[in-house]
Amino acid sequence: MTRLAAGAAGSAENNNFSDVEISKMNDLIIDLSMERDDTQRRNMVAQVLGEKLLQPYGLGSSDRFVQLFDEQLNKVGNDIRTQAAADAEQGGDRNERPSEEMGKQLWALVDMMVQSKIIFRQAREDGLLE
Repeated sequence: MTRLAAGAAGSAENNNFSDVEISKMNDLIIDLSMERDDTQRRNMVAQVLGEKLLQPYGLGSSDRFVQLFDEQLNKVGNDIRTQAAADAEQGGDRNERPSEEMGKQLWALVDMMVQSKIIFRQAREDGLLE
């Protein structure tokens, strides 16, 4: 499975996050995306997001967590997609495609994006987020 190191780090769009916060969020996202069983991964994502949405302070505060999770999930997904495209390009004439594992991870990241948007929208409707 693909693990992004320095590539997925860097600054979040909003500079209110430290490098440590960004790195920890990237690790969480990548760890979740490596779960192959869709049901298991969805349960894990729901549990993590549900717990964080109830925390009022620090990075755990729901608005900060949601912002960083959303930004970094998009960034990690884009980084993996870019890496898959580069791998496919290097395959060139051999018609090689990115690995099946990378494809599964891309699927997991897209699935996580959809799931998190639904959870965050519901949390806003329930008054847990601004």
